[in-house]
Amino acid sequence: MGSSDDERLQWEALDPLVLSGAKLQFLMKVQELTGCSLPEAQDLLRSRYDLLRRERPNDFAQSHDDYWDGFYS
Repeated sequence: MGSSDDERLQWEALDPLVLSGAKLQFLMKVQELTGCSLPEAQDLLRSRYDLLRRERPNDFAQSHDDYWDGFYS
């Protein structure tokens, strides 16, 4: 994804999806906004998750293990 894709991302709408564990909704929204592939959207989810887990650990609805349980990419 390039810088123009980054500009189209709406973090105020996407971050709550990451924090609540709504991974599928996040992936679909990112693909809608950027037209990126599913693997690219998954990479973005993992990157954003890592950033938010470092910066806002108490805002997550689930533990790290529970968050990724059943998610295969």
